[in-house]
Formats: sequence, C-alpha cells, structure tokens
Amino acid sequence: MAFESAPSNTGSGHVMFGFSPLPPLAELPWESLNTISLSYLSHESLCVCVALSRRKRSDEGNCIGVAVKLRCLAVGLVVVVVVVVVVVVVVVVVLVVVVVVVVVVVVIEVAPVIVVLVIVNVVVIVEVVVVIVVVIVVVVAVVVTVVVVVVVVVVVVVVIVVIIVLVIVVPIVIVVVVIVVLVIVNVVVVVVVVVVVVVGSSSSSSSSSSSSSSGSSCCSSSSSNSSSSNSSNSSSCSSSSTVWLHL
Repeated sequence: MAFESAPSNTGSGHVMFGFSPLPPLAELPWESLNTISLSYLSHESLCVCVALSRRKRSDEGNCIGVAVKLRCLAVGLVVVVVVVVVVVVVVVVVLVVVVVVVVVVVVIEVAPVIVVLVIVNVVVIVEVVVVIVVVIVVVVAVVVTVVVVVVVVVVVVVVIVVIIVLVIVVPIVIVVVVIVVLVIVNVVVVVVVVVVVVVGSSSSSSSSSSSSSSGSSCCSSSSSNSSSSNSSNSSSCSSSSTVWLHL
C-alpha cells in the first residue's frame, strides 16, 4: 500500500512527514523515519504521536501502545455512550410506559368518580339555574301584582272620592249656596222692609200731627153743641182717628 509523504525540514535536523490519507498505525514506514509528527485519525481510534524517534524502539512501542489504549478507550467510550444512550432510551421508554399505565389506570379507576362528579356538577348547575329562574319569575310576579294592586287601589280611591264628591259634597255645596242665597235675600228683604217702615213712619208721623190738630178742633166744636151734634162730632172724630190708624 503506497502512501504519499511530504518531507520538510524543521530547522533542527529533524524531518517531518505528513501522510495523506492517514494510514493505519501499524503500516507506517518506521525504518525510513527519523522523526515524525503524525496526526492519526480513523473510524477506530485516535492516536497522536509527537516527535517519535525511530532510534528508540521503546518510543515506537509506546506510541503503538498509546494507539491501542486510545483505540480501546474510544471503543469503550463508544460502548459507554451506546450503553448510556440505550439506558436513557430504556429509562425514557419505561417512564413513558409507566406514565401511560398510570394514566390508563387512573382514568379507568377514576373515570366513574369523574363521571359522577361531572353529573353532580351538572345537576347542581341546573338546580342553581332553575332556582335563579324561579326567583326571577317570583319577583316579577310580585312586582306585577303590587303594581296591579296599587293601580286598582288608586282607581278605587279615585272612584270613591268622585262618588263622595258627587253624592255628599255637591249637595252640601248646593244647600250651602241656597242657604246663603236665601239669607242674602232675606237680609235684603228685611233691609228693604225696615227702610220702607222707617220711611212710612216718618211720613205717618207728620200726617198724624195734622190729623190730631183737626180732630181736637172737631172735638172742641162738638162739645159746645147739643147732644145730637155731639154724637155726630164724636163719630166724625172716631172716623178720622180710624183712618189714621189704618194708614
């Protein structure tokens, strides 16, 4: 198997070789190397050999041992990583299974209780709604009843007041008005009568004075006459006095 190498002088008398692609560690040309700086990378292991001297076979063995150790370590790390990943996956799967089983068991066991609770809650909610509706209906009915009663009472009171006014107050007012009118009329009549009487008495007093003077003369003239003439004079005097009383 051929490998490409590019020797370079490091300035210290040592020749550095770089290999591309990197060969397996056991196939390196150890006899032709004085000093190598190798970075070795493969899918199996990782080995870094710095300033490996061909003159010291122990260094070669040490490098190979390091490579083997690193290879084992890498394999071990891979195994550990795989084991950890597997363990994590198993733990996750177990946890998922446990959670699923617990959920299923809880649902199976608690489902009747949940159903009963849901039914109870629904029944309670329905009862509360029914109670609220009944309370609202009762309140509305009471309010309507009170309003109707108040309206009826007001109407009845108004009708009673109107009846009282028409049956009692109006007749009383009519009677009072009639009485007042009668009183006023009577007072007017009395005043008129008094005025008439006063006026008549004043006029009659003047006429009585004149008639009394004439009657006295008549009576004095009749006293000097005879008895027959006395009777005639007395009758004339009485007639004149009777006329005065009549007036």
